Amino acid sequence: MKARKPLTFVVLIVIVAGIIIYLTSGSNQGIFTSNADRIPPGTPKKVQEQIKELDSSAVNVRLDAISELAKQKRLATNAIPFLIDVLGDFTPVEWSHSVDDVDARIKTTPANEAYKALDIINENWRDTKDAKEAVDRFIATLKDKGISWRVRINAAKALKLFKDNRALKPLIDSFNNTDEVLEVRKQSAYTLTKFGGEQTVDAFIVSIQSDDILREFSVNQIVKLGEIAVEPLIALLDSSDSNIKISAMHALKKIGDIRAIEPLIACFKDSNEKETINLVNAFEGYPQHARVPLLAALKSDDYNIRKGASKALWRIKWRPENEKERITFLIAAQKFKELKEIGKPTIKPITALLSDGSVKIRKNAADTLVKIGWKPSTQIEKINYYLAARKWSKLVKIGKPAVKHLIAALGDETLEVRENSAISLGRIGDPRGIDPLYRMLNDKHSYLRKTSVEALTNIGGDRVVEMVISCLYDENFEVRVSAAGCLGRLKDVRAIDPLLASLKDESEQVQIATIAALKKMGYLAFENLEVSVGHRDWFIRKTSVELLSHLKGSKVTKLIIDAMKDDDWVVRRTAAHALKERGWEAKNQEKFITYLIATLNFEQLVDMGQPSVEPLIELLYEKNPGTRKSVLWALSELRDRRAVQPIISLLIDPDYETRADAAIALGKFGDLRAVDPLLKLRNSEKSLTVKNAINSTLKILLGNDYKDALNE
Repeated sequence: MKARKPLTFVVLIVIVAGIIIYLTSGSNQGIFTSNADRIPPGTPKKVQEQIKELDSSAVNVRLDAISELAKQKRLATNAIPFLIDVLGDFTPVEWSHSVDDVDARIKTTPANEAYKALDIINENWRDTKDAKEAVDRFIATLKDKGISWRVRINAAKALKLFKDNRALKPLIDSFNNTDEVLEVRKQSAYTLTKFGGEQTVDAFIVSIQSDDILREFSVNQIVKLGEIAVEPLIALLDSSDSNIKISAMHALKKIGDIRAIEPLIACFKDSNEKETINLVNAFEGYPQHARVPLLAALKSDDYNIRKGASKALWRIKWRPENEKERITFLIAAQKFKELKEIGKPTIKPITALLSDGSVKIRKNAADTLVKIGWKPSTQIEKINYYLAARKWSKLVKIGKPAVKHLIAALGDETLEVRENSAISLGRIGDPRGIDPLYRMLNDKHSYLRKTSVEALTNIGGDRVVEMVISCLYDENFEVRVSAAGCLGRLKDVRAIDPLLASLKDESEQVQIATIAALKKMGYLAFENLEVSVGHRDWFIRKTSVELLSHLKGSKVTKLIIDAMKDDDWVVRRTAAHALKERGWEAKNQEKFITYLIATLNFEQLVDMGQPSVEPLIELLYEKNPGTRKSVLWALSELRDRRAVQPIISLLIDPDYETRADAAIALGKFGDLRAVDPLLKLRNSEKSLTVKNAINSTLKILLGNDYKDALNE
């Protein structure tokens, strides 16, 4: 048994190798199997012999058999099914045979020779039942991923010979399948080009759009389809993907259909540098037909189209034949140095460039005209020249006649021109600029929005106020700062409430600008401040007090005095300082105590004695822990028993420092009402600081009974 194992292993290896050879060979046996037993009765003997030779393992023998069958012509009709089987045999070979009694040696495959033979025997062989069955078998082979990819390639090649439309979809699926072997995909594409048609065009278009690996290959294939591919390729020129656009340009150049000329010229308008180079190259496919359209494009309103057309004309070896053509060409090519050398004949066409869409061209045109010796003579010439030369102060000096031109310049492609046009409109102050500037408040550039706000403010008017108010909510803090400042200049009561709301802006710079704006409002803001001094937000109340401090009058003073009783210590202190700045003095003890509390002058409150007790007790519930600490100190110094119970209530305060301060303060009163609350707190207190404070106070209150109280 042990001796037989190596032999068994060898047999298995041979079998597996045979299977691999069977699947991967290029012969027809890799896909189909011929069988001499299938030869129909009545088949001529010579034809039978050649059919049997088709089973030979020698390629040259199979080729000779095919050649002999072709010579039999219609007598070999019964050989058609067997020749169809050979269409899957793409074994390459150099074959020696006789043509018209002359020996010849050619490179071919059995499939190629079988295809020729079938056409000779019966030109309608593709309509036979056997041909249709073969197509089905080849399609099935193409789809079968369990078969060697080399065999699938042969199936794709064979389908090219049948041109059966049933193969279109399987071939397209194979080509578009990115998981398929690249060679199989390519062969499917080669076969598809033989089918042609819209479905094939669509398959290649999809590949150009989405397949980075086979994009260039697909371009080469779609070119073979000719004019049917032109319109879909033209559509690709509108793609946002530069690589797709360039691929379409390459394909259209090779096809050379004149329908592509105008769309290619239009592409110059938005092309980048790489696209422009490829566009210029594309016109080499139209050396004659493109001349007239390109010459017309030299006069386009779009400077990119003009320049692109000039490059394309030069590439296809067109040259200007007279001075007029030369000037037109040089303007399109933006060759201002050469235009200057020509001199005065260029003045009229260069003057037209002063209103060109490109700021660079306008500036070059203006500079060139000056160098030639031209000076603007009419008002419109001056306006166009000043715009082109960017002489903004000159335009402001012209005033209203320049407004519509400056409004148009707000749509310029260059940020600098748009910005300076907005500034100039503001300086001229013509109401016609309001709506265009308002639209600029939506520009994506924050600096331009800021400039437009300031320009609108310079123009002024009722409508402008609401426009500027809207900018208090701009996403950019610099725009909001500018809007606040501008509203201060406009001094319109409609802006006061929005400005008060802006006091809570996340940007400190906006807050500062808002306060400055509200100060400028003066008494216009009084009624609003009268309300906002009672706002729920402490910061707005504080700022309202600060703003009121800049106003005069008894009503203002009363509001500030009332603010000294605010719930927030910062607002109280702000009000007290404001009153001090106004030279205010308390006329009675109650107001004086209120003032001392607002200024946090607790030492003087202690000096005041008993009248300070009740106001200080009210402050025990102040939110600020620092204030409570100072109040506890003051009350403990006064030792008024009215404060004991309120201080005891602070023993449960959430702030541990307040609890500790309350415990210490109770020790100074010597009031035994505090003992039980202190003992109760001691048992539950977790803070060591508070516990130490409790122990100290209990020792003071209980003396020698301290330890006994703890044991109880």
